[in-house]
Amino acid sequence: MVIAFIILGFIYFNLLHGDAVFLGSHYKPRLDSFAIITLSALCMGFALLFRGAPRFPEQQRYSLSILLILTMVFCAVVGFYSFTNHAWCADEYAYLFEADTFKALRLWNSPPPLGDAQSTYYIWVKDGKWVAQYPPGWPLILALFGGSFPTGRLANGACTVIAAYAVYELVKARANREAAWLAVLFFVISPFVLFHGGSLFSHTSAAALAAVTMLVSHKVAQAPRAGLLIALGICIGMLGLTRNVAALAVIVAVAVEQARGGRLVSKAVLIILGGAPFLIGLLAYQYAITGHPTMPVYWYAGRTVDHLYFDLPSILIGLRHTAVHHAELALFTSPLVHVLWLAALWKIIKNKRFVGADLIFPIGILIFVFYPLHPGFRIGPRYYLDFWPLAVVTIGSAVPLFHGGWSLLYRKTITLSIIYAGIMSVFLVFSLRDITQSKFEMYERVKSDRLTNAVVCVDTRSDREDVYAKLEGYNAARNGIELGDPKKAALIDVIYVSCDKTTFSEVKAAYPQRTVWVYKSASSRQPGILQPMQP
Repeated sequence: MVIAFIILGFIYFNLLHGDAVFLGSHYKPRLDSFAIITLSALCMGFALLFRGAPRFPEQQRYSLSILLILTMVFCAVVGFYSFTNHAWCADEYAYLFEADTFKALRLWNSPPPLGDAQSTYYIWVKDGKWVAQYPPGWPLILALFGGSFPTGRLANGACTVIAAYAVYELVKARANREAAWLAVLFFVISPFVLFHGGSLFSHTSAAALAAVTMLVSHKVAQAPRAGLLIALGICIGMLGLTRNVAALAVIVAVAVEQARGGRLVSKAVLIILGGAPFLIGLLAYQYAITGHPTMPVYWYAGRTVDHLYFDLPSILIGLRHTAVHHAELALFTSPLVHVLWLAALWKIIKNKRFVGADLIFPIGILIFVFYPLHPGFRIGPRYYLDFWPLAVVTIGSAVPLFHGGWSLLYRKTITLSIIYAGIMSVFLVFSLRDITQSKFEMYERVKSDRLTNAVVCVDTRSDREDVYAKLEGYNAARNGIELGDPKKAALIDVIYVSCDKTTFSEVKAAYPQRTVWVYKSASSRQPGILQPMQP
């Protein structure tokens, strides 16, 4: 089985150029993505014909602790080796920018001399403020881990460990230790989880908070103490401060779960008491920057497209994206993940074991039907990661509900999924490194040429058809938060600007003592051209 998956992985990444799954703006899944899913599903189907129960290492005394430590280590390998410690896209850099701003005890920064030409997408210059657009929750966590310092790379690894532990505890409480062990293995070994754990996206922190919230909600359902209810409100508040949409799904699930135990009004009061400070903090943050407590910073500079859409054309686009997301989910977790999840859901409902946590993944899927915007560069359907731990909880909780041949088949499917995910993760470590090195070739080139006291004007174009394309010019001016301070900016060796947003004369006027260079990208994996810029 392992050899078969290794062969399929080699075919996929080396012959079918499966790296294309990282393309950000494709509205249709690549044929090769479906090819690997189909081939793997056939391979699994063939393997399921063999008799006998799957043999899997049983949980020992320190098995969970060792697994969580190894998970943290693998996430660090992804961050430092596969991503080469770069913020992979504009979203990730914006989170780092915001984290560094908070670390400097500011809400915004003084704008750079050339304005937007020295900034990146999702970081706006307006009203004398240089500010990133995202809610403050995840950037605050990043800031606690050091922001743009290398230690910031460990933040999502820690969140992955927290999410995994919550998955284990939830499944153990609903099923048994064996089911919990299978569930946590399935969760942490998938590339969907591990590679987000090495990224700087906010989805892993949201996933951890959602899983912890439902764990606390489960404990409240068993013993509705005031302290636990306030803690539940704190968890929801932290999630709302991080990713608003994920909080919406969790609030619905918590309401359903807590309504079963009665005393909903008194419970709601204590939950609100715990969550209110975070809501007040978010409103105050938005008021300080936008001048309106209910205006998200997303919309501050005119980017008002980030909301749910309920018109028919947008819903049709959202449904098309949903199909893509589910194909990618199968690719990055298991080709049989939908069979597992639907079978688990059916068994749980049939046995009257359905709880609020089982609602979260379907609600998450439904919400993004009404969001027709594409998630851009991604490692699997990243919008779904916020809800994914609870889907795994559903899968794990159903393990003891199957009996006889169905139990054997269900366990085999989980075991094969774990093998598939583990081998895919190993291939992706090296494949993603190749992509990253090509994409960020400019920064490494500048380092190797030892430029100092220089300005580099970036002249690259977006090429969505080539996963190895260089970083776009409008996302390349990654200068840090101190560029608006002349004294600190003077200490920066190389300052980057976007050629599309300024001219040579404007650059020389702003930096008369610096040499000016231009970087022009080449096609695919070819190195770009770095040369002195002429007037």
